[in-house]
Parts: sequence; structure tokens; C-alpha cells
Amino acid sequence: ALSFDQFFVSAQGFDLHAGLTDSNLLEVEVKQAVLERAKRAVLIADSSKWRVTSFARVAELGVISQIITDAGISEADRDLLTSQEFIVSYATS
Repeated sequence: ALSFDQFFVSAQGFDLHAGLTDSNLLEVEVKQAVLERAKRAVLIADSSKWRVTSFARVAELGVISQIITDAGISEADRDLLTSQEFIVSYATS
């Protein structure tokens, strides 16, 4: 069986209620399998993906420990995510 220390995952959407979502069912299955075997998962998604729900659910957002996004996410949304115990970091170019 495979095992991973860290998994950097992308998604077409992420939301506190809908979780991580994507539209490609093959990718959803692979992401689910890797998330089950990863010790730590980091979401990399630009701010346009926040509060977006796509076709298929990958996992609940709680499987993620850190979110790397851009500065387009509002301060209120960042505060909301950090209040839910997520580490929120901004990517720089």
C-alpha cells in the first residue's frame, strides 16, 4: 500500500459545507484514495474557487490542514477559515 507524508491537492471548488469538489470523476477517485493515505493534506486553490461547488465531492474540508490561496480572498473569509482551525497562507508571485 502507498503512503504519503504530504499531499498537495487542487480542487475546482472548496466550501465549508460542500467540502472539496471537482468535476472530473477519475480525478475525484484518485484524490480520495491519496487523501486516505496522506498524513497531511494541503489545498492549493486560488480565491475564485472559494464558495464554489462543483459536480462531485472529493472530501469534507476538514481533511485539509492548510489552504494556500491568493490575496483575493477577503479578510473576513480568511478569519472564518482560521476560526475553523485551517492554516491559511497566501501564495506570492
